[in-house]
Amino acid sequence: MAHDRLVPSARDLHGASRCQPCPSRRTGICGAMGPGPFAILGPLARFVTLPRDHLLIDEDAPAAAVWIVRRGVLRVQRYGADGRRQIMGLFLPGEVTEKLSTDRAGSCVETATAVELCRLDRRAFAEVLAREPGLRRALTQQRLARLGRMRWMIWALGALRPDERICAFLALATRFLPVQPLPDGTLALSVSLPRPDIADLLGTSAETYSRVTHRLQDAEVIEILDPEHFRIRSLDALIRKGCAEQAFWTLPFPDLGGAGMAFDTVVQPV
Repeated sequence: MAHDRLVPSARDLHGASRCQPCPSRRTGICGAMGPGPFAILGPLARFVTLPRDHLLIDEDAPAAAVWIVRRGVLRVQRYGADGRRQIMGLFLPGEVTEKLSTDRAGSCVETATAVELCRLDRRAFAEVLAREPGLRRALTQQRLARLGRMRWMIWALGALRPDERICAFLALATRFLPVQPLPDGTLALSVSLPRPDIADLLGTSAETYSRVTHRLQDAEVIEILDPEHFRIRSLDALIRKGCAEQAFWTLPFPDLGGAGMAFDTVVQPV
């Protein structure tokens, strides 16, 4: 069942009281739209928390809401004729999750991790969008960023080996997943995405992902702290192994605060 029909819980609060401490308040679309549109949309937003693997948008059903990701990650996915799942992209903190007429038929949006979202009525969002150029500009920039990431993924799936794609993913993950600098100059990375999701995103298998990460540990490029936490000993080496020198610097991601993001920014399941 799509979340559009979900009954609000006691934890759902209106956006005005939740915007100030929001980790994405000054990043992503909320920071880019300008104070005018934000002042209108903020009080209209409803705060929602959802667990992992929750269906948010069904592309075969009408959508009544637009969602802004506060914390966590959403996945865009579809199933092929053979039943295999393909993850076509991710929605990251600060991004608007919407149903587009250009999205491929049969695709849907689900929560890849536990998430915090702001829900906006689709009609109200469209009305503000029609009269606020700052919101239109911010949404266009976000759509272009999404297309840029999709183009890189298409290139990576066609040009890189599975081990290179995994190295590139781990390097790029330091730009959109929680990461913390350590006193010795290394980085502690929290990979909250489940291994099957990473495998389906990269066109490989969970077993290959595990083998490659252990080989990287043997080469002292990373250290596996536990299945979801890694110490990146050499980000430069990881970038080189993933053929990601250019992509690492040019791919468009929301400004999430870089290495200042701590592990506690990951939402725990509700």
